[in-house]
Amino acid sequence: MPRLPALLLVGTILLAGCTGFAPTDGAPSPTASPTTTPTDTATPDDTATPDDTATPTRDSTPGTPHYGPEPDHEVVVVNRLDGEATIHVRVIREATNGSVHDESVTLPPGERVVYNTKQADPDGIEEFRVVGERGGDRASVTIETSECYGDAIVSATDDGGVDATYSVC
Repeated sequence: MPRLPALLLVGTILLAGCTGFAPTDGAPSPTASPTTTPTDTATPDDTATPDDTATPTRDSTPGTPHYGPEPDHEVVVVNRLDGEATIHVRVIREATNGSVHDESVTLPPGERVVYNTKQADPDGIEEFRVVGERGGDRASVTIETSECYGDAIVSATDDGGVDATYSVC
């Protein structure tokens, strides 16, 4: 039994090193040891499957996710103000640097879908720049036609301007 207190003391010291507390004088802990960064190795779950789900697959570089094409992304104009707002929306297909949609939208409070990137019949993953203009203010975002990107949203702001955003995984 005399070993039990010594074991408890050693266990307490080891656990104290795992708590993340560091000495207050900025010096490294005497029990700190260098760590190595784990490497990303492929497992059976990392292999690509030929289906149409939005599940990311791995490309040839370990640790880099690859998402497949998804042409269906809406461009939504949002007005959360008390009255009507007019926003000019332009969608530019980056592959051709050509405008695929150009419209001024006068919208009461609410939202409206004004364009969908699938209308351009994109070839795989392409970039589309969505530009909103209102009251001399301009905002833009670039989205891709991949599974990882969501819709582009252009909204009127309280100060008479415009904002643009999108979702991404």
